[in-house]
Amino acid sequence: MGPGDVKTVLPPAVEEAPPPLGPRRGSHPLRFRRQTTRRARPTRKVCPKAPCARIHGRGRCGFMETRPGRVATGGNGQASVDKESLYRHRCRATLVLMSVHERLTRREFVRTCLGVGVWAVACRSRAAESASRPMPPVALFDKVCVQAGLSLEETADLVASSGADGVDCAVRPRDRIEPERVREDLPRYAELLRARGKRVWLLTTAILSPESPHAREVLETARGLGVKYYRVGFLRKDPDQPTESQLRWVRERLRALAAWNRELGMCALLQNHSPAGSSQYLGGDLREMLALVEGFPPDTVAVAFDPGHALLVHGDEWRDHFERLRSHVGVVYVKDTDRKRRFVPFGEGEFGRMRLFPRLREQGYAAPFSLHIEFDWVGSGQRTRERLEQAVRESLQVLRRWWETG
Repeated sequence: MGPGDVKTVLPPAVEEAPPPLGPRRGSHPLRFRRQTTRRARPTRKVCPKAPCARIHGRGRCGFMETRPGRVATGGNGQASVDKESLYRHRCRATLVLMSVHERLTRREFVRTCLGVGVWAVACRSRAAESASRPMPPVALFDKVCVQAGLSLEETADLVASSGADGVDCAVRPRDRIEPERVREDLPRYAELLRARGKRVWLLTTAILSPESPHAREVLETARGLGVKYYRVGFLRKDPDQPTESQLRWVRERLRALAAWNRELGMCALLQNHSPAGSSQYLGGDLREMLALVEGFPPDTVAVAFDPGHALLVHGDEWRDHFERLRSHVGVVYVKDTDRKRRFVPFGEGEFGRMRLFPRLREQGYAAPFSLHIEFDWVGSGQRTRERLEQAVRESLQVLRRWWETG
């Protein structure tokens, strides 16, 4: 190259950057591509059976709302829904994702996750709070102590050593305390229990009206000892009379008892009892029980709800009947039941699967439980106090486990 020649310098070659990896703008699976379809009008109805939405909107529920820009018309199988849509079911804050291929904006995704998380934490905290509530007192129905031949003092010793909180005292003919001796024997019994840190929580009587024999002595004595609840006598059905007329007859007597209870500050209880042999009982069918107690203030006339008998009469439908009776339930009688074997040792039947205790905790149940030992606790042995005490203690352990675990 000569001195006069000009050297041409070229800039270094610049390689083009490769196209960015990943989807282009608007094609990311989590990004929402705005629909061009019309905007659906959210419904304002509330579904009575939640959650009842079905995937892709093919359910029977018409009570859904859509997000802006998405189309859905729910109800009676006439839904016309985009398969990529998100629906918020307006029942009990239930969130239903209608497709696994859902496309959301980042903001929608975060909002949804936060909402579900807060809802789950709230549910867990409510469940923990209800499960931590102390168990109501447990009163042993002392009819079983009479069957074992125990005296009042021996019964008080058994209650204290077994871990029960007191007794449901049977004040009726040929039972724990005879009605004509209630003024003498019931205070003595209460004192024996009080000396051992226990008390009389409930009474089981044969009273059907204020005119029943010794009714005034029984209730006035019980109220003086701090007893609030007493069960009335059995309401046996007459097969030759219409059920409606028998229900009216009972309600007339309950009306008089309710007025009397208001003065005493007590509450009469009606137990739902399943048929036994040839005997049929009014109120064993919970529809009849509702007809008996409906209209009475629950602090004067209420139900001694026996889930074991309810299971024998209604099967799995007992829950629906309980919901109708819920506001009228005063006391709960506890025994374990098998539909084929009737009454069985605690833990061998179906009570633990009935999920009654969570319902009671929800409504703030605080009345005593009446513990009924109606299974064969003797076996091939003798009716001894030691054997009965073991049966009561083991039943209480199972009962408390049910309360803790629901």
